[in-house]
Amino acid sequence: INTEYMGHFLSVYFFFAHVFCFCVYNRHHKLHRQHQQQRHNLHTFHFPSTASASATAIAMTTLLSSSSSPPPPPSLSPPSLSPPSLSPTSLSPPAPEFMRLLSAADSNCPGWRQVSTSNNVRLSVKSQADCPVDILRGSTVAKVSASRLASCINLEDRHHWDNMFLHGNDLEVVDEHTTVSYMAYRSPIRLVTNRDFVMRVSKCVLSDGTEVILANSTYHHSPPVSPNFIRAEIRDSGFVVQPLGAHRCRVTFVLQVDPKGQLPQLLVNQVFGRLSSVTSQLLRRLETYALQKHSPSSTSPSSSSSSTGGPLSLDTLISKL
Repeated sequence: INTEYMGHFLSVYFFFAHVFCFCVYNRHHKLHRQHQQQRHNLHTFHFPSTASASATAIAMTTLLSSSSSPPPPPSLSPPSLSPPSLSPTSLSPPAPEFMRLLSAADSNCPGWRQVSTSNNVRLSVKSQADCPVDILRGSTVAKVSASRLASCINLEDRHHWDNMFLHGNDLEVVDEHTTVSYMAYRSPIRLVTNRDFVMRVSKCVLSDGTEVILANSTYHHSPPVSPNFIRAEIRDSGFVVQPLGAHRCRVTFVLQVDPKGQLPQLLVNQVFGRLSSVTSQLLRRLETYALQKHSPSSTSPSSSSSSTGGPLSLDTLISKL
């Protein structure tokens, strides 16, 4: 029995010895072939001609001389906040950012699909390749002039017609047509954190009287990131207000937003559905506020007193308050 076990042991031993020797031989042979190939490449190397060699030497000298001095430190300044090149009263043709917004606001632009009509507001959507939330567009005809309606689209008046707006302020005035603003918004549904934005808001008036208010996210050092908000991103969004006469206009709102953060698909669908409803209400409330703001009954008490020729009564003052 011991002899039989010894025979098996020797067989296994010699088998692994042969395998080890074979692996060592293959490794040595592979290294030998690589060495021979390197020697062959060295002997068959063709040196460049005199002209090319001179050019190579000059290039190497220039490279070494330039590399001797340390490279300049990278710029740490924030991105430029200069506005797009535009005329204060007309654009011909408009800047690229305005062109993208005008194209999205065009009802004949391809890729959009109409989803509903609510409060005479036509709602359409377009998919985004890099964002789970679709681009949203709402369009309606308002019974107020384009200039009066566009004059209400600002931070001072926004809380009168935008229910989702919490607070905001201007961080920097770039010029008379461009500002950098901070805006905080309430989430359209529960269980989703509120969002805030730092955006560059630019305004222009086209030659046909169309007023464009464009918003794009940008960088600014002033607003710190709040733990109660998630800093979202907005791109090529805003309002296009087209005159349709002295007392009518077509107002189109385009919203292209990346909410950031972590949103499950179920909540994304709920947010989008809520945003569609909010958009139709927003445009109707904007029209109503523009009519009230510019109506004759919204004049100040001093102007009313001078027009009537005497002081206002207590009942009139209370009714106006």
